[in-house]
Amino acid sequence: TTLVKTLPGTIQVLGKLNEQLLFFRIGNNLWRSDGTDAGTILLADIQALFNSIPSNTSIGFLGSTTTKFFFNVSSGGSGTIGYSDGTPAGTVNTNQPGTGPSIGIGSKLFYRLNSTSDELFVTDGTTFTQLRAFPFMPLGTGSTPTLGRFNEYNGNLIFGVYSGIAGSAEVQLWKTDGTVTNTNFLVNP
Repeated sequence: TTLVKTLPGTIQVLGKLNEQLLFFRIGNNLWRSDGTDAGTILLADIQALFNSIPSNTSIGFLGSTTTKFFFNVSSGGSGTIGYSDGTPAGTVNTNQPGTGPSIGIGSKLFYRLNSTSDELFVTDGTTFTQLRAFPFMPLGTGSTPTLGRFNEYNGNLIFGVYSGIAGSAEVQLWKTDGTVTNTNFLVNP
């Protein structure tokens, strides 16, 4: 074990972008490290990047794509997406809402719009596309469908949509390549 650098505070939210580790330190600073003292640098002050975020704000890792590390900054049920390409100039507040579950596949991040809505979106960091709005399935009165676990298979997103009907385990399986046209239903129970 080798000490790379001493930083005050607690490290939270770790993610990988290519061969570099990106992490937040309490105080809402985004850092990057290649495992050396000289290669451990401050990328952004998230407080300044997201315009004076409240003290109860949390930062969450959304996923890494081939070129970007995505995160969200939230104070409550919804969050705002940010990303970094591993450079200070390439660390950006997109001003777009988004939260998990989420997953990076190739150059795309798939994510939910917010914690109370199950709209599926995809982004490369510049274009934000709604793939499908819920409910996907015809449901009974009082049901609230939810997006299930996200998984990658052969470059596609495979995910479940749970019915939300009390006492029901009904789920539909869906697949998307990140385009509206190819967001398709696979299996109905």
